[in-house]
Amino acid sequence: MDEPVYKLEKKRSRRLDIHATTSDVPGLRGQLETFLRTFRNMAFLALLSPVCLIVVLCAGVSAAPGLYVFDFFSSTTSTWHPILHYIAAGSGIALGYLTYGFTLIFVVPTVNFILPLRLKAWRGIWFSLEAIPWFVHNALTYLVRYSFLELIRLCPLICSLWPKRNSRHRSCQNRGRDHDRIKSQYHG
Repeated sequence: MDEPVYKLEKKRSRRLDIHATTSDVPGLRGQLETFLRTFRNMAFLALLSPVCLIVVLCAGVSAAPGLYVFDFFSSTTSTWHPILHYIAAGSGIALGYLTYGFTLIFVVPTVNFILPLRLKAWRGIWFSLEAIPWFVHNALTYLVRYSFLELIRLCPLICSLWPKRNSRHRSCQNRGRDHDRIKSQYHG
C-alpha cells in the first residue's frame, strides 16, 4: 500500500520554492525575473502603477456615460420644485450607476483583448514574468466583479422567491435551509 520512496521524492522535487530570489530561466528574461524576485516590493510597486492607471482609465471611460445621464437629469429638472428636482437627480444617479456598470462590462473585456498580454495556463511563483499577464487580467476582472457585477446577479432574488425549487444551486442551498428553519420557528 505504501508508495515507493522514489515516487515521493519525485513529488517533492516538483514543488516550487516561493521564496527563491533567483530564476532558472536563462538570458535576459532570467535576469529580469531575478530582479523581480530580489526586489519584490519595488517590483510590485513598479508593476502596480501602470495597472492602476489602466483600471482608472477603464473606470473613467465607463463612468462618462453615467455622468452624462446624471447631468442630463440634473440640468433638465433644475427649474422644478426642489423635492421633485432631488427625486429626479437621485433617479439620475441610479440610472447613471447602471449605465456605468453595463458600460464597464463591455469596456474591460475590450481593454483586456487590446492589451498585448496573452494568458496561458501556468503554475509558478508570484514574482515571475509569467505572472504579469495574470496580474493585469485579475485586476481588470476584479474591477468589474466588485464594483458592479455583485449587485446585478439574480440568484439571491430568485432564491428568496423560490427557495425550494432552486435549492440545487450552490448559492441557494443555504437559503432553502434558512427558509425552512425560519418558517418552522414562526409558523409552528
